Amino acid sequence: MSEKQKELAMLKGILVELEDKKIQEQEHNEELLAHRASREDPEYIKLLLMKNLGLVSEGQVKVSFQ
Repeated sequence: MSEKQKELAMLKGILVELEDKKIQEQEHNEELLAHRASREDPEYIKLLLMKNLGLVSEGQVKVSFQ
């Protein structure tokens, strides 16, 4: 193989890696957008309050175990 062919093969490998990284970053971006959209959803906020603060809805009974 000549030097140019070796360099071309190396650059093709780098291109494949960059394309894979681009796909991963696009997927991550889509996840962030979905998460951001869900933060505006009242049901999602209610679930967060229940989970993080231990709140319960009106008419429900909170039970805790020690």
